[in-house]
Amino acid sequence: MATDTTPRFDAAIGRYVHLTIDGVEYRTYFECSGTGIPLLLQHTAGADGRQWRHVLEDAELARHFQLIAYDLPYHGKSVPPVGERWWAQEYRLTRDFLVQVPVVLARALGLERPMYMGSSIGGHLALDLARERPDDFRAVIGLEAAAYTPGGDVDDFHHPNIGNDYKAHLMYGLMSPTSPEAFRRETLWVYSQGAPSVFRGDLYYYSVDHDLREGAEEFDTRRV
Repeated sequence: MATDTTPRFDAAIGRYVHLTIDGVEYRTYFECSGTGIPLLLQHTAGADGRQWRHVLEDAELARHFQLIAYDLPYHGKSVPPVGERWWAQEYRLTRDFLVQVPVVLARALGLERPMYMGSSIGGHLALDLARERPDDFRAVIGLEAAAYTPGGDVDDFHHPNIGNDYKAHLMYGLMSPTSPEAFRRETLWVYSQGAPSVFRGDLYYYSVDHDLREGAEEFDTRRV
């Protein structure tokens, strides 16, 4: 019985690029597809660039945009830097560090004023980029973005008696029950694989360091 043995590939191609931020070199993983206006895609807290895999495979988007989804340092395939004793200090994502990541990545890839789109912490970052780096991006899109989101006590996100399944199922509970079950389960799978300290550390930016209750009037939409 004849069978089709032709391999089937995704459109996205993955690579590593070395980014130097605050004197530290980070081996950073990214995937890209499409041609046209560069569009950087930033994932949520405690996750990685796999969240964008369906966007990377969207043929219509790929005709208009060069889609680039990256894993933040310490996330996904972007393992911690070998030149740092990262295990000896608390992981904490700050605004000053996060704002630099897409800017340094764009320069490393030779992108001229790309667009930016992010979700959750990535959505918050869209606002911080618009305020602090308006000349580096032609447009920003914030999904689940807000000026301020107090999170309260986040110690439950890093505790030896609490596994990653807890964090993943919290995210599962936030998803629409009408969304396709296979995609909800895939999202849960991604969240369950983050390093134990990363989700809690990301929420420092989300709930503490990102605060635009004052300063939002400084946005200049003529520039970005």
